Amino acid sequence: MGEHEVLGAETGGEAGWHACDACRDLIDADDWIRLGDRYGELGAPVTVQAAWRQFWAHRTAAQPAPTLPWTVVRRRRIAHAIRAHWDTIFDHLDLPVVGPAEEARDAVAQRVLDAAREYLSRPPVRRGWVRAYPASGAARLLCVEGDGWNLVARTDASAYLLTDALPNLIVAVDRGPRLPALLSGLDAIAQRRGVDGRPDSLS
Repeated sequence: MGEHEVLGAETGGEAGWHACDACRDLIDADDWIRLGDRYGELGAPVTVQAAWRQFWAHRTAAQPAPTLPWTVVRRRRIAHAIRAHWDTIFDHLDLPVVGPAEEARDAVAQRVLDAAREYLSRPPVRRGWVRAYPASGAARLLCVEGDGWNLVARTDASAYLLTDALPNLIVAVDRGPRLPALLSGLDAIAQRRGVDGRPDSLS
């Protein structure tokens, strides 16, 4: 196997260390992950150790992961993830869960709840925008959608809102005196329409 000197790598000891063509290609390509996989155990050649030292000395600082864009698809996926993993989802989501405490946030939450409440008298044209799923006991899990928002709720508990007006936030809604009737009515719509616990779709 042909060999080439590793240029620009301080070996810190005996001169004349060489790297095989495969290792040199990885070093030249700055492919440190594959290089580490190839010689990641104790006893790695000094040239590889030197290359790693060069990498750590000149690496750029780690940057925070970029925030994913807030889109309709992402909003829907988060809503359905909350519904599917109601008891554990917030252990895995990076989005903050907030209450409608601020005046502006409360106004947005009320608009979403009012829009959902309108479904009780005028159900949405799209059948899949109101869905109900079995939960433990007699409870039901609801996944409701409108223009620019999603509501996820459990009929015996609280609700969560996701809206394009408040991107990258999950707004928690207390049960309150009016929420149970709203959730019961939405559940009845889903059952009448035959979208009770069926696979999600855009219908």
